[in-house]
Amino acid sequence: GDETFMLTVLPQHPGFERDRPITRFGHISKIATEPVQLSGGPNYPPATLAKAFLIEATTWPTNSGAPVFIHYSQRVDADESEGRITIGQAAPRLLGLCSGHYRVPAAVKLGDDEGTIDLNSGISIVTPASAILEVTRRPEHVGWRDAEVARLTGSPEP
Repeated sequence: GDETFMLTVLPQHPGFERDRPITRFGHISKIATEPVQLSGGPNYPPATLAKAFLIEATTWPTNSGAPVFIHYSQRVDADESEGRITIGQAAPRLLGLCSGHYRVPAAVKLGDDEGTIDLNSGISIVTPASAILEVTRRPEHVGWRDAEVARLTGSPEP
């Protein structure tokens, strides 16, 4: 339930002269103790399992990569060698990077037409700060990144 916040850009108003980030607030719903399913997509790496925090914060596809911070109301440092506990000022710490959000399919009907749309569950996925480099070095992500660079630059894949 610890408080979180992330800095991201609102695509409808990114700023005129320079990027003007907005802040989204939330709470930790699940700590990163076991892997969760991360789904891929046409512009994202393939689906994979990874340790991640789940936070209750509504995000949109453009929020991927946003830094997510945890806000500690007090900092507690325990020094076991001297048997001392120090309570300090409140301080935000980097929790990780926003990796997406979970979608929930919902049935819709318009006249005689029926279908499904994806709704935002309000649960966002956060890659822990300690795992950012590990995730970027996975073979499937390196392959995806190389293919995207080749596609965007028009050069052959390495």
